[in-house]
Amino acid sequence: MRQVNLEKLFKPFVSKDDLKPALVGVWYDKENNKLAGCDGHRGFILGKVSDQLVIEGPNCILPVEIFTEYMKRAKGHSLDYCNEYIKLVVNDNFVELQQRASENKPFKTFYGADCINENYPDIYSVVPARSEYEDTSPSKFGVNPKYMGEIWAAIKPSVDKYHFPVIHITSGHSYYKPLILDFPALDEDSISYDCFLMPVNTEMTK
Repeated sequence: MRQVNLEKLFKPFVSKDDLKPALVGVWYDKENNKLAGCDGHRGFILGKVSDQLVIEGPNCILPVEIFTEYMKRAKGHSLDYCNEYIKLVVNDNFVELQQRASENKPFKTFYGADCINENYPDIYSVVPARSEYEDTSPSKFGVNPKYMGEIWAAIKPSVDKYHFPVIHITSGHSYYKPLILDFPALDEDSISYDCFLMPVNTEMTK
């Protein structure tokens, strides 16, 4: 199973707008075993999170910096090692990065940060339903090239370098429906995800 670089994956998808405090972090959905990042224009939902890292605690909005620290600890180690010896522990809206040296050693805290005390929007309500897109014919739409470049930069560390770097785009044929982005170079057997991006109204850019 391929290890996902969680820092590089989620940083482009979280908001940098302080007026959207909930979207500045990454949503941990314990019940559905998912992590989600969305800035209002684009979003990424990583499924089967427990395959990639261990998180103990309830639903919360994690500060994206915790993944920076996690990847520092994970560097040079296998995915199996990380899941055995490194974990995130959430308690009282505070997240700790913990690691142990061996099976017989206790976990020690190496980094901690406040979770974001906000209500995360219902991101699943804006995830495009593929069934609504399949029976429509192609139509013109625009995309923000800066967003596309940042999305590929986020995905690239998790793909095999020998795969052709292509993004498949499925349109909902409305400027109000997100585009579905698929990455053939990702191993879908080990990485479960949904990625979407709001299109640009080309009529308004003329």
